[in-house]
Amino acid sequence: MPRLTAPDGTELAYHVRGEGDPLIVLPGGPMRASAYLGDLGGLAAHRRLILLDLRGTGDSAVPADPATYRCDRQVDDVEVLRAHLGLERVDVLAHSAGGNLATLYAARHPRRVSRLALITATPWALGLPVTVEDRLAAARLREDEPWFADAYPHFEAAWTGRGPFDDAMMPFFYGRWDAAAEAHMAAEVAQTNDDAADAYGSAGAYDPEATRAALTELTAPVLHLGGALDTGPTPRLVRQAAGLFPEGEYSIQPGAGHFPWLDDPEWFVRRVTTFLAGDESVVERTWRMLREGHPEARRGCREVIEAAFGEPRLRGLYPFPSHGALFFQRNTDFPWRSDLPYIATGFTGYLVYAARSADVLGETATPEEAAALVVAHLPDDCGPAVEGPWPEPDADPSE
Repeated sequence: MPRLTAPDGTELAYHVRGEGDPLIVLPGGPMRASAYLGDLGGLAAHRRLILLDLRGTGDSAVPADPATYRCDRQVDDVEVLRAHLGLERVDVLAHSAGGNLATLYAARHPRRVSRLALITATPWALGLPVTVEDRLAAARLREDEPWFADAYPHFEAAWTGRGPFDDAMMPFFYGRWDAAAEAHMAAEVAQTNDDAADAYGSAGAYDPEATRAALTELTAPVLHLGGALDTGPTPRLVRQAAGLFPEGEYSIQPGAGHFPWLDDPEWFVRRVTTFLAGDESVVERTWRMLREGHPEARRGCREVIEAAFGEPRLRGLYPFPSHGALFFQRNTDFPWRSDLPYIATGFTGYLVYAARSADVLGETATPEEAAALVVAHLPDDCGPAVEGPWPEPDADPSE
């Protein structure tokens, strides 16, 4: 097992999973061994995960001075790991409480970070704690779950100080409460250093004003990924935190709780790898935001959007929902070419209209049939969308 020595002499261990470009991974908890992250839903198939066991957790040694468990005192451990790996700049992914360590690292070493992915990270370091009211409101959104009636009183008591944090409230941390989630939860006690957790966010750990000021120097793209069902951070807080980074963006994973790689591994890995690759086109980003129901995306019929996305030729075009219809464009910005058929939602089915007219090409019972009908009427020369306005008549769109 690879090891390195921290500046204060503490021996740190890290685990390597997968192949490809290295990705430093900082666990949450706080102060939970990195084992709970697994391979992050299959992310190790795309990147070489460097999973650090924070001091006093997992296979890392207990430090001589317990005060060094404090979050800001561990920033040097991350910098030593970067140097140990021989990397000038690093991609970093951090989960939950580990997001605060990653944030402080980015603030102190902004030129050492290439890309930063903060996964369901509560932004204490930015002065944005989750309120009890927000947690309870988020929990009540799950009142239709079969376990809600038993779990909610425990959840409410724990966060209002009238009861302990016990296993009965744990379903709220997962998008799906199944055998895998139960097993993941059951391992927490053995994987967590409680004394270190108490010290992690203790007095002096965070200086939000100074951190916000330092982050203005960070030029790296930062992804804040939240779970739609997470009680902390809530989607609103995720969006708020993203706005404090110069190159911040956010995504809210549908149906996910605090451990999104367990709830929908495919969705999670696709979103994170796309971000880390940094090559998402305007068309890809627009489709993604539509499918996520992103607050900054235009509103459209979810079923029609999914059906259209399932057609490879339509997936290469720019989607534009408007007035109950889904339009497809050959370019990504005004002025539009607007010469392709589109789908409108009818009272009993779906209507496919010819471009720039009220001529109905057909009515279908399902959105999938409507999408197929649009494809059947696409011009033969209709290729992937051109980024930007449609070129002038004498210009070649392929140039």
